[in-house]
Amino acid sequence: MKNRISIWFIIVLIVAAAWFLFHRSRLQSSDQQEPMTNAVTTVTNPLANPAQPVSVVNSVASQPPIAVPNTNDADIEQKYSQGLIGKDEAVIETKMAENKKSLDVYGKVVDQNGQPVTGASVRGDVTLNTGYMSNKDEVHVTETDADGRFSFLGLNGTGLGIWPQKDGYIYDLKLPSKRPDSYQPDPNNPIILTMWKSSGTSNLVSFSFGYTIPFDGTPTSIDIATEKKATNGDLQITLLRSPLEVPRGGQKFDWTAKIEMIHGGLVAENDSYPYWAPENGYQPSSEFDMSSNSVPWRSTMAQDFYIRSSHGQYGRMKITIYANLSPARVRFDFWINSAGSQNLEPVIQNN
Repeated sequence: MKNRISIWFIIVLIVAAAWFLFHRSRLQSSDQQEPMTNAVTTVTNPLANPAQPVSVVNSVASQPPIAVPNTNDADIEQKYSQGLIGKDEAVIETKMAENKKSLDVYGKVVDQNGQPVTGASVRGDVTLNTGYMSNKDEVHVTETDADGRFSFLGLNGTGLGIWPQKDGYIYDLKLPSKRPDSYQPDPNNPIILTMWKSSGTSNLVSFSFGYTIPFDGTPTSIDIATEKKATNGDLQITLLRSPLEVPRGGQKFDWTAKIEMIHGGLVAENDSYPYWAPENGYQPSSEFDMSSNSVPWRSTMAQDFYIRSSHGQYGRMKITIYANLSPARVRFDFWINSAGSQNLEPVIQNN
């Protein structure tokens, strides 16, 4: 009996020792592993103000923040093909690498007569990629010298917008206002920006009006001075469409329009600064023809003209025809110098 009890006691001791050694090895192994909890690391965004750190949450599944790389597209492609970076990282590195493009530019500001504009403020907006689908602008300002010249040097980014400004001058933002990607910096080959130097006018009269008009080829006569339809007006418009009844659903149709200045004339205007009417070149009428086979095809027409009225007044006219309506409609916008001058400048309101 005593031998049996001794055997069981020895077995219990062996099991207890094995359990202790097993759990001790597990505790030592867990102490050598990194914790699975999230940690907050503060990094400096290379595109932001250094005084404003950016907090990035790192976890087992997250990736460290990507700084502006010192690589080119070939390096990024090679790292991606080798599996060193993922697709999202490759896209972001490519976007950020674009910020290194040099934007050096030499420019010159002149007026409508080619004379240099001295002391004009020139704003340069540098566009920078800040992430996968985001960007921001950095604003830089300089001033033209006695020859109207300016430059932006040492700037880097994806693009540079340029806008001049000076009291007494007009700059049309529809003009090219961006450094071309193909531009090669050369002080002897500056980018030319043209501003309109205002001489001022107090005689410019502007007004607008519109009417329904027939679409069967019957002319409509209008008196510009009274802005009303009149039998013996000085402006006439004729619209003809085929078929007369326009099919619904945006189907194409043939239509023509004719605009006539009775005892006057008009000439198409496509100028960046339509502020001085030409003295010659006026024609009594202008026609517009839109075939159903035209590419592109439009059911409306808008055109700007310089005009000279039967009273010898110069001006501008914008005509917009809506040929698809039943009845059709036309809208006129006029800017006329009542004193008979060719000057068509608007009143400048400087900020």
